[in-house]
Amino acid sequence: MIQRRDITVDNLLEDTSFTNWAEGKNQNDIDFWNQYIKQHPDQIATIRLAKDCVLGIHFKSKVVPEKQLNNAWEKLNLNLENPSERKPISSKSKWGIITGIAASIALVAVLFFKFQNDIPNEYKTGVGETLKVTLTDGTKVHLNSNSSIQFPKNNPRNITLNGEAYFDVEKKPTTKAKFFVTTNDLTIEVYGTRFNVNTRRNKTDVSLDEGNIHLKLKNGVTKKMIPGDYISYSDTDDQVLKHKRIEEIAKVSAWKSGSLEFNETPLYIVATQIEDIYNITIEFKDGEAPNQLMSGGIPVTNLDICLNAIAKATNTLIHKEENDITIQMKKH
Repeated sequence: MIQRRDITVDNLLEDTSFTNWAEGKNQNDIDFWNQYIKQHPDQIATIRLAKDCVLGIHFKSKVVPEKQLNNAWEKLNLNLENPSERKPISSKSKWGIITGIAASIALVAVLFFKFQNDIPNEYKTGVGETLKVTLTDGTKVHLNSNSSIQFPKNNPRNITLNGEAYFDVEKKPTTKAKFFVTTNDLTIEVYGTRFNVNTRRNKTDVSLDEGNIHLKLKNGVTKKMIPGDYISYSDTDDQVLKHKRIEEIAKVSAWKSGSLEFNETPLYIVATQIEDIYNITIEFKDGEAPNQLMSGGIPVTNLDICLNAIAKATNTLIHKEENDITIQMKKH
């Protein structure tokens, strides 16, 4: 939060809570800045100028009658057809033209600036890669493979997620500003905490390591989570697929260190995670292999090493050809 000695237009524009106040988005921020203005009336001019910059310049539109437009169009056509009949432009008219051009340039500049600010920030990862990002509010985000986050340039605490990511949210005790993560299925609302979110396969899985969070499901239901909780919800099916306690909840986000952890997990579930990370297709050649149980960790930073580890742990044969992979039981 900005201190009084730091109150300048530039610093205010970089302050998320001030932007929220200017746009009337967050009641906590609105209350804080309204109280600040009462306590520091000498700063009102600077605050108003910064608010105008946040909101941009608004232009009044004037509707021109259709008859007036038609008359102007006919006059223009007449001048084009009879150049000898054109009247010389007076100095006053020239000044009006120049002023109009200048106003048009200013309008284009403002619209361009607004367009640039409307483009959201985005971070994304490719096949088999991860990315660590520290947002401007101090929040740390670890993106898994084939994933992306987007957020408004002036509000890094309002994230849209596709794929999988781990969030270590920075607390804002002064303003108590909330942090939001939105997927196709739900919105996660927190103040400062650590949690993992996976949005793949028409569902969203959330596991909580630390703190408390609220889930607002697309169907209107709200769920509260405490550390160790795991919830899986699908808006497509309109149901909570799983809601359970996990003793070693950190294993859910073990991918951050380059590995996946399993505890007697059927091989077909293991295969779906490998497909998501590497954007490949895995096919089982018999009915026994999918149900082989997998326990322990496997590295996922290299696909070939990963597949060899799975084959060894499950006594299966794995054949890889480009992006198509087949798995079957070893013949005795």
